[in-house]
Amino acid sequence: APRIQGREMPRTMRRPCRKMPRMDAKRLGMRIDAALLLSGMTREHLAEEIDYSYDQLGRYIRGEQTPRRPVIDAIANATGQPAVFFTDEYEGLLAAAERLFREGPQGGEV
Repeated sequence: APRIQGREMPRTMRRPCRKMPRMDAKRLGMRIDAALLLSGMTREHLAEEIDYSYDQLGRYIRGEQTPRRPVIDAIANATGQPAVFFTDEYEGLLAAAERLFREGPQGGEV
């Protein structure tokens, strides 16, 4: 079994987890706010949907704290956005989609 500082690593730490590229707290907060706007939800409704307090959600939106992956997944589900919306990868995906739309598929017909 894997070890940390000579001790056996707890089983929960051995499980692989889906890592999501991190975004800085301020930008992530702006994304959460944008997801709210796109969904037409209020902060109160989102806080209720994800079972967090309005104050805690406010800390996430202001960038004072960074939510963990399960919270981001809950926000994504509640607002109807894909989880990637809350990552830096999203801009790259949008740029690639725009380029594909503008230039068409490379190498022939679809």
